[in-house]
Order: sequence, then structure tokens, then C-alpha cells
Amino acid sequence: MLQVAVCDDDSELLDFLEDSLRRYGEETGNTPLHITRFVDPKDLLEHIQGGKQYHIYILDMIMLQVDGVALGRAIRARDDRAAIIYLTASKEYAFDAWAVKAQRYLLKPVQESELREALRFAIAQATVLPAVFSVNTTQGIQTVERNDIEYVENMSRTLHVHMVDGREIVSRFLRCSFEESTKELLASESFVQVHKSYIVNLRHVKIYRQNMITVRSGKELPVSKNKQTGVKRVYLDYLSEKLG
Repeated sequence: MLQVAVCDDDSELLDFLEDSLRRYGEETGNTPLHITRFVDPKDLLEHIQGGKQYHIYILDMIMLQVDGVALGRAIRARDDRAAIIYLTASKEYAFDAWAVKAQRYLLKPVQESELREALRFAIAQATVLPAVFSVNTTQGIQTVERNDIEYVENMSRTLHVHMVDGREIVSRFLRCSFEESTKELLASESFVQVHKSYIVNLRHVKIYRQNMITVRSGKELPVSKNKQTGVKRVYLDYLSEKLG
């Protein structure tokens, strides 16, 4: 059963959302939904900070005490896989929605057809098993979720896989090229090689500049001059896909 948190300080809109979600769950019947509603965003924030996690969050962007962006940041600090759907009366907050990797951004008044499409997308994401990347270390094969990789570094012919939780997984000595050993990552739209020694997970880019990328941990990674045009194109394509 998927856990869905719905938060809006408009109780009438909450009623509409809850009814729509229940009807959708009953009509499809494939994935049962357990819906928890919050009219006070502080209550949801306390749940999140207390360790409670939901598969899908449907959040009003603008609320009086705690706005949707703050809730999104709190969610992403603990869970990078949950689907976030924002509701708002204005398009001006689209970039803020992207900053917390929201899956959808719906304008009010919310249309049930648009809500259902967003929900289908969110459920598909929540029910798909995460892609993994295997690293051959001196302790054996370690498998990690690709989404949790911040960047990969090639150092002295070994892979240093830097994770968002601060771990660093070091491979055995590479018997092939850096590109060959990471081809599974490079085949994904989320990863791009920015330098002969670095591959970056675009979902964890905090600041993008032409010759430098800062990732979530604050680490600054150089972008090679001969890769700047390609990296920019891939990055803009990635943003366009996420915001679209």
C-alpha cells in the first residue's frame, strides 16, 4: 500500500483532493492508497522531522506557517525517492519546485484529469524498483542505488563513488577505462561526465556554472573546457524534462 500525504490549509480543497484520490484508487484497483491529510503544514513537518515517510506528497506551494518549498526541502533531506506534487495559483514558483525535484506542478483550480495524470506518474515512480550500480571493492561487490550517488571520481585507476549520505565507496584497481567502468551510469539521462576524472549525478547539482559544478555536499567539480558545450546541453535537457 502506498502512503500519500496531502497538505493544504484550504479544507475544501483537501476534501476535493481526498475524494479524487480515493476514487482513483477504487477505479484502478492496482495500487491501494492510504491517504493522510494535513490542514496544518506544521503537523506534516513534525511528522517528517520525526522520521515518518510517505511515498507521495501533494502539497500546496503557499501556506501561511510553513510553505511547500520548506516542506519539500525537509522531505528531500531524508528521502530522495518520494514523489512530490505541488499545487499553486501561480507559475512563478516553478523553479522552486524544480529545486526539490518535484514530479509535477499543478495550477489551481486543480483539474481532476490533471491530478490523475500526475498521480499515475507518481505511482509509477513509487512502485518501480530503483536502478542500482555495483562496485567491485576489496570487501566484495557493493551495490548502491544510482539515485543516491552524488558523483564518481577516477583516482589512481580506482573508482571513488561518493554517496549523498557522505559514504565513499572505493573500487578495486580498474582494468578498463573510467568510461567503460561507468558506462551503465553514462547511459542514464541523470549522469554526465564533466571531466576526465568526474561523473556527476545531475539530480544532485546545487549550482551550475560553465566551468564548475557544485553538488549537494558543497564539493566543487571542474568542467573541462572541451566538455562545457556538451555538459550544458545535457544539463538543460535534464532541466527541461524535469520541469516539463
